[in-house]
Amino acid sequence: MQAELRKDKIESMRRAYPSLRVISAEDFGSLVWDGWLQPIRSTDDLDALLDDLDHDRPVDIVRGELYELMHNPECQVVHAKHRLTSEIKEPIRSFRIRVEDFGDRRVPYARVLEPPIPKDERRHSIGADGICAFAPWEHPWDPDVSQIVDFVDHSLIWLFKQTVYSQSKHWLGSEMQHRAEFLLKTIQPTQPCYCGSGKNYEDCHRAANRNEVYGDARALFEAWLSAYKSDFSRFELTSDSIRRMFSTTNIRERRT
Repeated sequence: MQAELRKDKIESMRRAYPSLRVISAEDFGSLVWDGWLQPIRSTDDLDALLDDLDHDRPVDIVRGELYELMHNPECQVVHAKHRLTSEIKEPIRSFRIRVEDFGDRRVPYARVLEPPIPKDERRHSIGADGICAFAPWEHPWDPDVSQIVDFVDHSLIWLFKQTVYSQSKHWLGSEMQHRAEFLLKTIQPTQPCYCGSGKNYEDCHRAANRNEVYGDARALFEAWLSAYKSDFSRFELTSDSIRRMFSTTNIRERRT
């Protein structure tokens, strides 16, 4: 990571989220921040905030010493009492998180250190404590630009949604699917892989997802076509036609 870019990231985070402090050496390796984040500071606009997030509308993020999620001041929607308000007994919560910026094309990794999230309350998380802030192919990570504050913005929204889910079992807004069929249809081969590795999908998890959906036979057939520089798409093979071609191979199908 270039020294000037590194300094810019540190300073940007200090201004936007002063409660997070750098705990890594500041001259080499990954940049790591540790500290507490509190998504909201009052319940004055809780109904409006819940409604907007539940309908995928933009919300306002105030950065600085008194950072917080707020109702978008330009919102023209007339908000009524949200159906989840009565279920959320503790909307104001604080979380100690650790954020690591690797300094390369890998998407930063954020995890919740305190309080631990019980297994039955986790949703859209990476492992036991990782924050799944956004779909990497929708927000490609550029290691040469200071985007780390934007990443924490997404994490702040995730923390609030997780707070709501823990108490209501409802995830606010639309949810990105994780099934292999969906990923294959949604992510282009040259887009970033969903795992956050920084690699293109075709160079990372695409083969594994394809194998999970179609079985080994399709993967072998694609490899054969690739070796002979054939265009697989023009064959438009169905699962049945592949099965007939590879009758000795067990092909697993998943139906939605």
